[in-house]
Amino acid sequence: MEVLWVDNDYLFLSNYRNQEDYEIWLVPLKKKGAGKLPNFKRKEKLTEVMYWEGMIGKTKNKIVYCADGKICKLDLRTKKIQELSTGISGRNCSLVRDANGNPFLQDSKVYCNDDIEGDMYQIDLAKWEKTKFGWRSDGSMATDGNYFYYMQDYLMKYNPHTGKKKKLFVGDKLFDKLQKLKAPVTKKGVISDKSEVMEISVSNIFYYNKRLYLSVEVEYEGEDESEDDGIMNTGSYGKVMFSCLKKDGSDLKYEKSITEYLWKHSYTYTDSYAESLWTELSGDFAYLMGDSIVLHFYDKEKSKGADEEDKHRLVIYNLRDKSTRKIVRPSDEYGYLKAVGYSFYEEPHC
Repeated sequence: MEVLWVDNDYLFLSNYRNQEDYEIWLVPLKKKGAGKLPNFKRKEKLTEVMYWEGMIGKTKNKIVYCADGKICKLDLRTKKIQELSTGISGRNCSLVRDANGNPFLQDSKVYCNDDIEGDMYQIDLAKWEKTKFGWRSDGSMATDGNYFYYMQDYLMKYNPHTGKKKKLFVGDKLFDKLQKLKAPVTKKGVISDKSEVMEISVSNIFYYNKRLYLSVEVEYEGEDESEDDGIMNTGSYGKVMFSCLKKDGSDLKYEKSITEYLWKHSYTYTDSYAESLWTELSGDFAYLMGDSIVLHFYDKEKSKGADEEDKHRLVIYNLRDKSTRKIVRPSDEYGYLKAVGYSFYEEPHC
């Protein structure tokens, strides 16, 4: 079960029964003292879908969401659903999200990636129409209030008022810098200085104080390991932070302090998925709050047998003065930061 949306009136929940249908439920809130609590006695099933992608927004009487390759408006009074097909098969349709993991929604427009064909579409919720926007984005989309920034083969700058796009720099520039960069170390030091960079992707873009901060996921060279059924592909993955001026993409530099803190305080672990064996080298640059980036550490192997809650550590890194502050667990602050940052949470790497 997952919380999809909450406001002063309703709580919206998902329920994935028997891994067959993804159900959306509405739970009214009732006043309790100075606050409100869910009234589960009046819960109501709204609809069910096969492939859920995300909640986009809510007005007084409607919710807007993406599921099964469609943008949907559901009337909370009549339960009627208006659908706009993206033309993308449900499993391969993904919403472009902001740095906090929420669907990137600006001026009544959202953006969808076709993860197979490699295209991106702009969906105008007011006009209820879609237009092709270009190649799919590499990760999140950010805004400084005037322009949008996202990564394709190039770091792109988009003016939503004129529709003009500008290429700031090619992604190979990041790749070249990472090839020359001495990898940070973890507590276990599983990466050597000679480990070759195989692939990179910009997973998140943060905007702060006239600069764009680029969270880059780096795949380092791994050695194939023999298994009973054949050879298992291996790889090691970690996050590295770069930044550049948002005006023109110049002054691209490695953010050493925040990257080394992330790596040196991460718990390295190895896991398998399908025919791959991968090692997670670092935690994550999770999201931006004010002048700070919240760092997330996932202690999977370290906390075997522990509650899911105990597997998460959060640290606030201040971009202005480079100070750090660990979030006490459990605490109201920890609960708030975890709820805000993990409305769209994925297991590490896969």
